[in-house]
Amino acid sequence: MDKMDTCGGAVLANATFPDVAKKRASFRLSECLPSKSAVSLAWLRRFADKHRLQQRGITTAQLISEHIVPCTAYDKCAFTALMLGSTDTVERAAVSQGRPYFFVSHARSRPFTETLANLCHHFDPEQQRLWRRRADGEELPVLADEGIFLWLDVFSANHHVAPDNLPGELAALGEALAEAEETLLIVDPYATPLQRLWCLYEAWQACRAGPGRLRLLAGEIGTKQLRVAFMAMDASSAQTTRDADRSLLLDAIRRTPISLELMNRELRDGVIVAALVQLPAAATNINSNSSAAAVAAAAAAHRNSGEDGSSPWSEDLGRKLFLAATVCHLNGWLDNARLLYERALAGREQELGPTHPDTLAAIHGLAGLFEAQGHYEEAEPLYRRVLAGREAVLGPEHPDTLATVSSFGALLKSQGKYFRAEQLSRKALEGRRRVLGEDHEDTLESVRSLATLLQFQGKNAEAEALHQRALEGYERVLGPDHPCTLSSVGSLATLYEAQGEYSAAEPLYRRSLEYSERMLGRDDPRTLCPLNGLATLLEALGRWDEAEPLYRRAVATSERALGPNHHDTFTCMNNLAGVLKAQGKYKEAEPLLMRALEGKEQLLSPRHPGIFMCMHNLAGLLKARGKYDQAAEMYERALAGREAMLGADHTDTLSSRSDFAGLLVCLGRYGEAESMATTALRDRERVSGPRSPDALASVDVLATVFFTRGKYDTAELLFRRALEGRERLLGVEHPDTLASVCGLAGLFKAQGRFRQADVLYTRATEAQERLLGPQHPDTLAAVHGLATLLKAQGKYDEAERLARRASYGRELVLGDHPETFASVCALANVLKARGRYDDAAPLYERALEGRERMLGPDHPDTLSSRSMLAGLRKAQGRYGDASKMHRAVLESREVVLGARHPDTLTSVSALASALAAAGHGLEAAPFLRRALEGRERVLGPDHPDTLHSVSAFAGLMRWRRMYDMAEAWCVRALHGRQRVLGPNHPDTLASLNNLAVLMRCQGKYGRAENACRRALEVRERVLGSDHPDTLASVSTLAGLVRCLGRYDEAEGLWRRALEVRRRVLGRTHPDTLAVEKVLEGVARLRQCKGFKVEGLPERKGSGPCASASVGTSITSASVATASECDCTAMVKGMDTAPVVNLPDARGSNPQESPGCGWCHGFMTLFASHAKVMPAGV
Repeated sequence: MDKMDTCGGAVLANATFPDVAKKRASFRLSECLPSKSAVSLAWLRRFADKHRLQQRGITTAQLISEHIVPCTAYDKCAFTALMLGSTDTVERAAVSQGRPYFFVSHARSRPFTETLANLCHHFDPEQQRLWRRRADGEELPVLADEGIFLWLDVFSANHHVAPDNLPGELAALGEALAEAEETLLIVDPYATPLQRLWCLYEAWQACRAGPGRLRLLAGEIGTKQLRVAFMAMDASSAQTTRDADRSLLLDAIRRTPISLELMNRELRDGVIVAALVQLPAAATNINSNSSAAAVAAAAAAHRNSGEDGSSPWSEDLGRKLFLAATVCHLNGWLDNARLLYERALAGREQELGPTHPDTLAAIHGLAGLFEAQGHYEEAEPLYRRVLAGREAVLGPEHPDTLATVSSFGALLKSQGKYFRAEQLSRKALEGRRRVLGEDHEDTLESVRSLATLLQFQGKNAEAEALHQRALEGYERVLGPDHPCTLSSVGSLATLYEAQGEYSAAEPLYRRSLEYSERMLGRDDPRTLCPLNGLATLLEALGRWDEAEPLYRRAVATSERALGPNHHDTFTCMNNLAGVLKAQGKYKEAEPLLMRALEGKEQLLSPRHPGIFMCMHNLAGLLKARGKYDQAAEMYERALAGREAMLGADHTDTLSSRSDFAGLLVCLGRYGEAESMATTALRDRERVSGPRSPDALASVDVLATVFFTRGKYDTAELLFRRALEGRERLLGVEHPDTLASVCGLAGLFKAQGRFRQADVLYTRATEAQERLLGPQHPDTLAAVHGLATLLKAQGKYDEAERLARRASYGRELVLGDHPETFASVCALANVLKARGRYDDAAPLYERALEGRERMLGPDHPDTLSSRSMLAGLRKAQGRYGDASKMHRAVLESREVVLGARHPDTLTSVSALASALAAAGHGLEAAPFLRRALEGRERVLGPDHPDTLHSVSAFAGLMRWRRMYDMAEAWCVRALHGRQRVLGPNHPDTLASLNNLAVLMRCQGKYGRAENACRRALEVRERVLGSDHPDTLASVSTLAGLVRCLGRYDEAEGLWRRALEVRRRVLGRTHPDTLAVEKVLEGVARLRQCKGFKVEGLPERKGSGPCASASVGTSITSASVATASECDCTAMVKGMDTAPVVNLPDARGSNPQESPGCGWCHGFMTLFASHAKVMPAGV
């Protein structure tokens, strides 16, 4: 009831009121408070007839201001007080005087007779038989008009209350509400009471008085008007005529233990129950997601409304069913809404016929419900039926027909049937233009709907023009602050965001949110759309710290206003989980996503797009947490569902396809990944535009696929495109931009372009540390990448420091996560490269155990860990263990990944290497050939892994002394690496070094020296003078010049290698020890030949095999006595010897050797060390 509505329209000219107005009351009320006295319905009928209120169209406000107030001005009391003081017994009998009464809440701006008509209908004897029952369901006797008393503020309230006495009046009003049998909320065709604070307060008080104490009396009411009013129902923003009334009521509400948000929630539930109590057996199958109070109230309504649904059909019952279905639908009680819609439809179809407008309205409502639940296949035939029926009955340009055209088009848009949807949207727009005019609200809504549809199709230019047109129309017709205007602002912002024009989108989102908050209040559910929109934009911009509180606020608002189990609340939870995932807060994000998915599955159809959205996001989170198998299942379900329901070209479908392709890379399914990523990119370019953020995301995924497959040139082009596009759209420090920086850096590292990679990794790491924090997963990923780069550059101290940081950081933030284990392996690789095998082993074992436990024994990452551990066993000289482990990994990969998978072929190659290291060259040969042929077929002849096999095969040919064939393979590997990786890549330089070794074996010392010096020069420039590969070239060159008789130069080179290896690798590294033995051997060899070794301390004991210090200087001038062994011949013989793995000769019998036993062993070591292929082959 709106106490202070202004009156307007006609006046009561020549109206005559009862004599009670002239016969002053024999008493005055001692206090000016609302009376608890009500008037009878019979008296109201006589009053309206006598004063011809129906003919005059008098509003309640006019009745009060023009006549009730003047009549009671002298006594300053309620009108019922005058009636009680009258000498007319009929007048006195018309006042309740302690008898039961009904409280009536209504809007004063409506005609008084409209309210009276609703009351008369409600108390019609036939209607009373439907609703007048005891709590146990027993029927109550029908009341006669004289026994029906109604508390109407027109007559029962004192309209002369001074402002100081308003609190007292409100208290008395509360007593009147509490003592009433029921409160009757009269809803006019425009649902005005749902927008007035007095009416909402009275309805809320009735709800709090007990279940079933509020009834909703509504006649003909438009669905659109009801939807708008119900969704806007909010005490904090409801209307009052006077500010004093607003303050009075809001203060009264705040003094209760109930918050405004909870009050609004109770009001929504109460209005629904008030509609249900009007129905016979209406509250069957109460929605379990409703609040406990609402469930109890609805159950009470069911008890009071009869035992079954067998009440005779009437037009009035159809209206009540449709009204109750609509409010249930709006409040998310979808199962209840469906039952009510279906019952309304069945009754109307039977009684009115299948094409009656009311029947078609019920079908339209049911179709909308199915659409909301995601039952698109069920909704479509219903919309078709309504459209055909309305076109035939009402005509093709009737507003209701055009409304169906518009709704049907929206359904088709949701299904991804854009062509047909566009046809219907344009038809609705043209029809509304002709019938309603350019500036009608429905016409503008059609403009906005068509713009959104065109936006989905990538027709952004036309969409923007229509969005601008709709916005201008709303601003002109409804004003800049109207909810429709603000919704249009948000739609335009969404378009700009989809185009990547974030700077244009943000002010629009902020405007929409700020105006909505000012006009509706911060906690109005209608603020959720602009609130989520702005948060989504900030998330896209990487401003997660700003987005998170907005998402949290949206969740809290939705829970308060709509309830914790409303589908919009679950959508807000899904959004919040997304930004938490982006921030690396996986443990907090996962339960939110699980709850959102489970809630939507309970509320909606299993084919609803909202469910697929949650599945898609949960899949992304599972991928981030390393749960690849679960993620793949979720992606497959989301993709299949979106393709079936939305179509292959829908933006959501393309998002699932692109992200699923990224997961397939993690699973090693490269062929599928490339095909899916290529399709996703092509379709996104067509739908969203080649420069859109979505297209750039697909570019990045496809670049990763090509990178993984070794197609570096193509990958670089795509990485650069993604990076440049993101820098332009998002800025140079956006998280997605920095992810592209890291992707390109990884490619440069793989190509051996270490300086460029270093610049990019450093840029990404510094920016992410500053923007995201040092412990963010993206920051740790960049640190991990930089650590692997430094390891490749031979900067082991810094590499170890960063690898430890990445490993510890990921363990702290992610826990047992695949990325954590990847960093553990990276640290182990650094330690292995430094020769600290005992330190590396437990790390490899820990990563293996963790991956076995988390991912399973046959997961690709687990098998990679097992392969790395096998590589460590080989480096430790445990060739039998290494071969056994590599065989086991190979067998598992053949089963899990297939014989042709790149990882399987890597295992084939690793097994061949282990066998060769163990001296089983003949056994290794078929594995080398299999790896080479498989990689050529699967990866192509120019893939880096293929070229690795080519180089290894060249080594096999060299081992078999098939030098010409070895040279052909070695040259192929060199040229291929120069072409694919570039002339300065470490692998290219390794091939050049290998060619030098081969030429040395062929006796082509001059060419060998030139090749070796080239490799050394470039390695010094690219990798640095202290890099292990550079030192390998130094050692190779030392062996070459030794063969050429330049002993002093050779010794100097070996000493250089020894000094740096001691500093970089440590004294116990195998490579350091190898050089020490070479130098010691040189000293012993010269001593054995009788050379004088200056500064060489003698061992205890003497003889030709006495030890020489590596740190001494050898002079070839002073020759002592010649050794009995022919060491010089041994050296010459070993100069051209192939690379072989011979047993350690230190235990050999000197009598069985062509020279002394020690010299024989040294020659074996010298030959192996000088000619061994570097690790990079």
